[in-house]
Amino acid sequence: MTVEINVGGRAHGRLVVAVLVPALVVVVALVMLVRGLFTGSRAEWLVGSALCLGVVVVAPRLIQWVAQRLERPQKLIIGSDGVRWDEPKGASWAYRWADVDRLVVVRNGSRVVLEVAARDGRGQRQAVDGDFTTTIDLALRQFAGDRYEGLR
Repeated sequence: MTVEINVGGRAHGRLVVAVLVPALVVVVALVMLVRGLFTGSRAEWLVGSALCLGVVVVAPRLIQWVAQRLERPQKLIIGSDGVRWDEPKGASWAYRWADVDRLVVVRNGSRVVLEVAARDGRGQRQAVDGDFTTTIDLALRQFAGDRYEGLR
């Protein structure tokens, strides 16, 4: 039995912002373009046209770039065999319970960090989403036994 916590898919809000900002620029550019056409202001028409063209060219790449960086698959897996951080595009790590000396979950404002200290002196500090603090706490209480020192 394991508890698998997907902490990498929590960036939807930032992705929405990455889409809305270029959309807002397009709206402003279109207003400038239309005003320039009806008032005869060549500068306003030119700036509006350039902004529209720029956003049409740049926005898809910007959205793709933001999506690739924000939507990384990251999972914290806690089970009867140990604790594991699975990040295919980053630094994954794993510890069997026999190798773990102590674990603690540290809260510092909105930042939550899982600290793992191994018996051989190695260790790991992993930032996790604050929304999952209770789930991580319950899973570690269930599987880590007396190695888990609780929330701080």
